[in-house]
Amino acid sequence: MQAGFLKKEAVVTAIAAEALEAKFERCLSACAALRSKPAAEEEPYVHRYEERDSLQQMLKQAAANAAVDPDGADAARARVIDGVLECWLGINFMDTEEPGSGQAHLERAIEALEVQKAPAEAVRLLDALNHLGILWANRGESEKSLERLEAGEALHMSLRGGSGVAALREGEEQLEDLHTLTCFYLAQAHGNLGSRERSASYCHRTMIRQLARSEEHTSELQSPI
Repeated sequence: MQAGFLKKEAVVTAIAAEALEAKFERCLSACAALRSKPAAEEEPYVHRYEERDSLQQMLKQAAANAAVDPDGADAARARVIDGVLECWLGINFMDTEEPGSGQAHLERAIEALEVQKAPAEAVRLLDALNHLGILWANRGESEKSLERLEAGEALHMSLRGGSGVAALREGEEQLEDLHTLTCFYLAQAHGNLGSRERSASYCHRTMIRQLARSEEHTSELQSPI
């Protein structure tokens, strides 16, 4: 028998709210580095599995903190962190061709971020909605795909119509890039449902947004130092 096979997993206990935030940010930074790290052809997902392990460990820490004084502000923040981590786990499972597990994580992410009303994490919420839209489209469930994508579009509109953009932790640029993807996927969803005019409208909107983003990037490159 493998050594340590019956060894119990260490119990994760709550830590100070400030320590949780710092650990959360370190986890996100490390996971971003792993996602961009090249992998050998024979092990294409090796770094994504490392990312998954890190996210799951951080998820346990968030859960431990959320269990302390459940009605308190620190526990509420821990549940928001939980939602962000669930989103990244859902994306991880989808990227490693495990959509069934990805769906469960994405749905938990949406529930957590909607229930906690976390405007600062709206980028993660939009990303989760987009990925579920893709997942349902890949399964041939165009109406379910459209439902999630339209929720993503409504979220973007609500943020642009108020002061939500200024509060975003990940920034306006990420929000707008994700909304461009929402428009692209909406074009496909409407096309699959036979709504040619609406599909064409979203195709046009996607092209306009991509062109504007390209021009913005070019302008940044040409700006004098």
